[in-house]
Amino acid sequence: MKSAFAVAGSGDDIPALLERADRALYRDKRERYLRVTDRIIRTTSRYMLGNVAISLICGTVYGATALVLGLPYPLALAVIAAVLDLVPSIGAATAGVIISIVALSVSLEALIVSLIVMVVYQQIENYILQPTIIGKAAKISGFTVLASVLAFGALFGLIGAIIGVPIAAGLQIVVEELTAGRRARIAAADAAEARQPA
Repeated sequence: MKSAFAVAGSGDDIPALLERADRALYRDKRERYLRVTDRIIRTTSRYMLGNVAISLICGTVYGATALVLGLPYPLALAVIAAVLDLVPSIGAATAGVIISIVALSVSLEALIVSLIVMVVYQQIENYILQPTIIGKAAKISGFTVLASVLAFGALFGLIGAIIGVPIAAGLQIVVEELTAGRRARIAAADAAEARQPA
């Protein structure tokens, strides 16, 4: 079986490290190792790309709102919103609070409009963008996303909150692989029992 990293250039440290680990394993273990590492890297890569895309959308929406409302430094607010939105589940809300505070310094009407935009955008992000882009990439539940963000965020701050979901997705893949044989035996036993006459 050919690893997805085998075609990478020899100057890349991570592919070289993975290939060295590959050569240290027996053939029966090597197949599983290559399968798991390929799945983890594909999943985390897709997740990170999807997360960046959603963050750019958030920054654009919030930045355009700030510009239309005449808020000071709309570009800076857009950048802040995009960076904060890299944190799943709570990033967009945090950015919205910051923009609402700035809007309040302009006028009450600006505050109301910014709150409306924030609420509408969060619904779109939570129920359309994240399930469509991130949900399909990482294939983990909303509870796992929130729990990993809170746990890794508490331990490692903003960086931990950003990398928490890819780590959780990787751990899920490892657990699925380790339990695949047992789940297959249980499914076969259930099927055999269902075929037996009552």
